[in-house]
Amino acid sequence: MYFKDIEGKYKDAMCFVLGAGPSLHFIDKDLLPLFPNYVLITVNSALSKFPDSDFFLADDSGIIYWNYYIDILPKSKCKCLFFEDKLKKYVKSNH
Repeated sequence: MYFKDIEGKYKDAMCFVLGAGPSLHFIDKDLLPLFPNYVLITVNSALSKFPDSDFFLADDSGIIYWNYYIDILPKSKCKCLFFEDKLKKYVKSNH
């Protein structure tokens, strides 16, 4: 998938980008449904807390060794956005 494939699709939606930092611990999952038409993008290990996100973003080739890539991502229905130049050879076809 490329960014051009989703260009304009979420034009009027609110977007939340959740990174893998220590503040992720304070994000209340129950508050997100209060925002209609939101798009949720998780970065790296944020996927562990939000496996049903709309998008997963990563650009670190080390993700292939992390549990959320091995165990959680294959079960998630999120669309993956990987940095092609760095990760193309690591990406599984189901991602």
